[in-house]
Amino acid sequence: MRAIRVHEPGDPDVMVLEDVELEMETFPTTDLSGTSISERRVRRPDFTWLGDDSPLGSGRPFSARLRGTLVPAAAGVHRFSLTCVGRARLLVDGKLVVDGWSDPKPGDSYFGFGSAEVTGGIALEAGRAVELVIEHAKERPGVGGLRVGHHVEPAGDAVAAAAALARSADAAVVVIGLDAEWESEGGDRASLALPGRQDALVAAVCAAQPRTAVVVNAGAPVEMPWADAAPALVWAWYGGQEAGNAVADVLLGAADPSGRLPTTFPRRLQDVACHALGDARVYPGRDGQVFYAEGVFSGYRHFDANGIAPRFAFGHGLAYARFEWGPLAVSSGHAAPGEPLEVRIEVRNASGRAGTEVVQLYVADLAASVPRPPQQLAAFAKLALAPGASETVVLRLEPRAFAFFDAGRNAWVVEPGVFELRAGRSSRAIRSTARVVLSPSARGSC
Repeated sequence: MRAIRVHEPGDPDVMVLEDVELEMETFPTTDLSGTSISERRVRRPDFTWLGDDSPLGSGRPFSARLRGTLVPAAAGVHRFSLTCVGRARLLVDGKLVVDGWSDPKPGDSYFGFGSAEVTGGIALEAGRAVELVIEHAKERPGVGGLRVGHHVEPAGDAVAAAAALARSADAAVVVIGLDAEWESEGGDRASLALPGRQDALVAAVCAAQPRTAVVVNAGAPVEMPWADAAPALVWAWYGGQEAGNAVADVLLGAADPSGRLPTTFPRRLQDVACHALGDARVYPGRDGQVFYAEGVFSGYRHFDANGIAPRFAFGHGLAYARFEWGPLAVSSGHAAPGEPLEVRIEVRNASGRAGTEVVQLYVADLAASVPRPPQQLAAFAKLALAPGASETVVLRLEPRAFAFFDAGRNAWVVEPGVFELRAGRSSRAIRSTARVVLSPSARGSC
């Protein structure tokens, strides 16, 4: 098995510096003056200091110098980056390569307290040792942080090389996505686009190798213009230390994929409710305030109400097993006041391997007196079925499942009328429906 990492020349850092042991000196001043008050060895300079864990404790200002020797494994342009709260600079053999010290710009890293990332490159020879010096100053109390990035810009076109390698292989796995540099708490992403040349990489490999699996590591939706061309797509989220083993089990068929999307994946940013409104008060907000104008039409409700096709629907998820669904049966076609309903549906594993299915039940108010979403998830159940096995799912709907909130009455209200119950694999993959009538006497608060 061979692997190729693809970076875009000039892109912000994608790899934390890990191949240098650094000696870190800390000073109680913000200009590296005085006597060092602590020394420590650092193998991975990626710090977030939130208070007492900072070098001086209580988030107090300080400065630091990190020094070590880099022996390049490969020749080429070595690109370094610095992200920090405050100022930082990086020197290679005494030459300033990255300057985030003389004129740092505000950025959105470290919960909005950080300076904008700065980068720089220098040509280095393989095997010829150079001295690295990183100097950092945190000048204000509070949150602190420093991240040093490094990668080598490969000669030639890495995307073309990856496509050629995939073409000569029996199969290809392309791993793409985001990390804490691109998405985390405390800040919004600027777009849904994947950074760098990741889209080009996936498109090229899929075109070269019909047996390609794309694995996406990300915590929220991204644009995937190549999705229809990808033979297999695994959304891995951020799986932690066992993510590699888990993804391998799924790709090799040792485990059946059992997750379902808890959100709608749009095709483009403009399809999302807060962006579709085109109102700066809604997003990104104005004068430090955000106005929630979506009302009840958020998430899949917005997509349904406006007839927008998502990239992947709310609740979507595939399995290796194949399932057959029976008709939807309701305990009563007419509901009495305050009486819960039971809904039953049989699901059978019609394949030769074990698998997992998720039955999702949506409720649609067909004649409401107030604006309501076309449908809303009311209940769900997850099944693990052996080959050929079947199970009858029983879902209970309380009156609240049919209700809406009446702001004038400050209460949840159930109106009489016809409701459609929809059972499906996702909000856009309905397998069976049934209707129920709530009698006029059923109207009231719940």
